[in-house]
Amino acid sequence: MDEIAAEAAATNGPHSLCVIHIRELPAAWLGKPHAMAVGAQTATAPWLLFTDGDVLFQPRALELALREAIDVNADHLILIPTLILKTLAERAMLATIQVLSQWTIRLWKVDDPRARDFMGIGGFNLVRRSVYDQVGGFKELRMEVLDDLRFGWRVKRAGFSQKVVVGPQLVRIRWIDGAFSVIRLLEKNGFAVYRYRASLLLIACLGLAVQAVLPLAAIAVGGWSRAAGLLTCVAIGLVYAANRRVTQVSPWTAVLFGPAVAIVTFALFRSMILVLVRQGVNWRGTRYSLEILRRHAGRSW
Repeated sequence: MDEIAAEAAATNGPHSLCVIHIRELPAAWLGKPHAMAVGAQTATAPWLLFTDGDVLFQPRALELALREAIDVNADHLILIPTLILKTLAERAMLATIQVLSQWTIRLWKVDDPRARDFMGIGGFNLVRRSVYDQVGGFKELRMEVLDDLRFGWRVKRAGFSQKVVVGPQLVRIRWIDGAFSVIRLLEKNGFAVYRYRASLLLIACLGLAVQAVLPLAAIAVGGWSRAAGLLTCVAIGLVYAANRRVTQVSPWTAVLFGPAVAIVTFALFRSMILVLVRQGVNWRGTRYSLEILRRHAGRSW
């Protein structure tokens, strides 16, 4: 990777690339927040883009995103990546996660200053440098596992404008590698969503279980319960259809909503159990104490 970065930096072109080598991680820092903080400290541009190393960009993606941010006077612009999906199971998981996330965050309300909804995505967080500095940058998130989402939360809470945009194929990422990969993906992040509070996660798991089982149980009972169950399934399918522009997934995959929710529920519960048993999070060979993570996480969003 070092050789590839050095080769890219040495390539002549209408841009300049500075490769920063971080050999040692300071105490009380997670690796990714520290890397982004160092990069931001080095940068001199009025806009900063925070992204992940496995993201694929179309040549004009950054230009179009920056034009949009300036046109709508956004302080923080989030471009939703297009996920590279290869199987029906992967499509079902993505579409289901999108549906579930909308119970908490309404993307169409993120740019409403009166709404509590906010967003941050590790694949594409574009922010004004002045705003980044005013919210404390990633120094304030140095022990935050959900650094991208928490950063968006801080920006919105500080009163700055956020905008979520959809640009199919502009930014792509292979996030899911098989339906059950979600279990591994949520191992680090799942418990952190609930600020490491077991009671909140258990309530969430119960709610997910109800969503997965109750409509089918109502259909099986028959009578008016069957009508209510069918109506619920239709409503879920309509949400899939509404999300199609973002997910690129057919609404017919809603028939797999129940099994997909079951996988997500198990992944969240497993994340909690592993963190509690280990009394911390293991991330890329380093263990971070649960006590320290809780202290920096705060109790709520």
